[in-house]
Amino acid sequence: MAKQYLFIFSFLIFLVSTTHATIIVVNAEDFKFEPSNFTIQVGDTVKWIWDDSGADHTTTSLSVPAGAATWDSPLNASSPSFSYIVTQPGIYDYKCTPHEDMNRTGTFTAVGEPTTIESIDETVTLQVQTIGYDIRITYSLQEPALVNISILDVAGRLVESLPTVIQIAGNYSRTYNASDLSKGIYIIQLQAENIILTKKISLE
Repeated sequence: MAKQYLFIFSFLIFLVSTTHATIIVVNAEDFKFEPSNFTIQVGDTVKWIWDDSGADHTTTSLSVPAGAATWDSPLNASSPSFSYIVTQPGIYDYKCTPHEDMNRTGTFTAVGEPTTIESIDETVTLQVQTIGYDIRITYSLQEPALVNISILDVAGRLVESLPTVIQIAGNYSRTYNASDLSKGIYIIQLQAENIILTKKISLE
């Protein structure tokens, strides 16, 4: 019975740890956002993806909750995606600026607070160091995973993405030269399959 309770507890912790930072993908296609209306947890990420070989689009905030950052990003061949970390509960309305008159708008509702519970048996770990202009990102995987590393500003806007790689279990270190970045606070986000870890850094 004790083993059964331990399994249930571990499973619940696993569910919390792997779902507290979810990426919701919104496709910008056929002059509409898909999905156009959804609910998301505070702390999750909305990622818009350009899925149209013809027209250029944008994702541009219309109204956001108090304390949340606004955004305005192109979605086209040279800038095919944009990520935004949700920091405040409430309703977020946005549009595609070139096609607003065609009712190309979207809405999402953020609820709750980000969880701070961590998995007892972590399958991914992350450490970040700044050495001069270099950001050294060290991480370990307990199992093979598709790994994506992004650099975000404090508002959750995507600044830079490192090449996505498929890696087996092991320890890894990757370095990004940040000499082109302005001074300030940034967020290093590592996604390995459905697990997302973040670390804040300061560039001075």
